[in-house]
Amino acid sequence: MDLDMQHLLSEFSNEASELLGKAESEIIELEKNQDSDRINAIFRYIHTVKGNSGMFEFSRMSKLAHALENLLGKYREKRIEITREVIDLMLSSVDKLKDILNHLKEEEYADIDELCNHLKSVADNLSNNKIDTANPEHTKAEI
Repeated sequence: MDLDMQHLLSEFSNEASELLGKAESEIIELEKNQDSDRINAIFRYIHTVKGNSGMFEFSRMSKLAHALENLLGKYREKRIEITREVIDLMLSSVDKLKDILNHLKEEEYADIDELCNHLKSVADNLSNNKIDTANPEHTKAEI
């Protein structure tokens, strides 16, 4: 890898780490205050991580950030509410993104499918109150 690419990857890693840290702090604050500025900030942080990871072809990282971004978008559209379970899911997603960032050489092997599916399921169904956010495979009618 040439020095320019190493420098760019280093910049990407530093910026992503900073953005994910900010996103995590803002998500934790959601329990106290769910104002739109906070949600918009989290959305921007995750959107930037998604775009930058896509630029470097970190497809697994980009896919997970995209799924989290979609969930945040549903809230911005007033289609879902932020519950404790949703906050936990967002924090788990940020933790996984940090883990991927810390192991970029193995990024293509990151196990994100279940988490992405859970994010999608909650984003698609929570506003209709059809899903148990603790277990996305069971509808409330089945529990």
